[in-house]
Amino acid sequence: MLKKAGLVLILCFQVFTTVFGQYQDDVNSGKASDSTEKERKPIFSKENAVPGLEFMLTASGGAFFAELSPFVGIRPVRPFMAGVGVHGSYLAAAGNTYSYYGVHGFGRLIIADQFFLHAEYRLLNGFVPGSAVRRQWVSSPIFALGIQYGPGSYMMLGYARDVEFQEINPLGSFVYRLGIYF
Repeated sequence: MLKKAGLVLILCFQVFTTVFGQYQDDVNSGKASDSTEKERKPIFSKENAVPGLEFMLTASGGAFFAELSPFVGIRPVRPFMAGVGVHGSYLAAAGNTYSYYGVHGFGRLIIADQFFLHAEYRLLNGFVPGSAVRRQWVSSPIFALGIQYGPGSYMMLGYARDVEFQEINPLGSFVYRLGIYF
């Protein structure tokens, strides 16, 4: 069900959310700051939580695809965010309609003011063309580059690696998502 790459990705997200810099020396004055002076916030605090919603709409090649993915992210340090979410989508193609649902985990690293790298592992349940089973689980790592528009919205373009996942997606391996933060 979970492939090695997906398991490694999930473990990396767990490690990255718990590791951050511990040394805050004042280089100019030559004296170290006392870590007890500052109040430390726990990583899983309300201030670090980033709820949001991603969606994707596609109408191409006689197919209509709509996807909605609410998520909750944790931002322990400014350039990094990790989170989990649920997924629901609808596909109408060749006179048939299909529904998909699942979960995903992701990590996001800001590389410039507006640009970020995004990696996720998505697990879906639904109809796979050419399969003898009515519904089955499909998983895929997805890698993307995104741009943030102001503090509350973003767009990302990415690549889904798994062949079965590509068969479900009307755009094949190409993935784009629009998102908002609440």
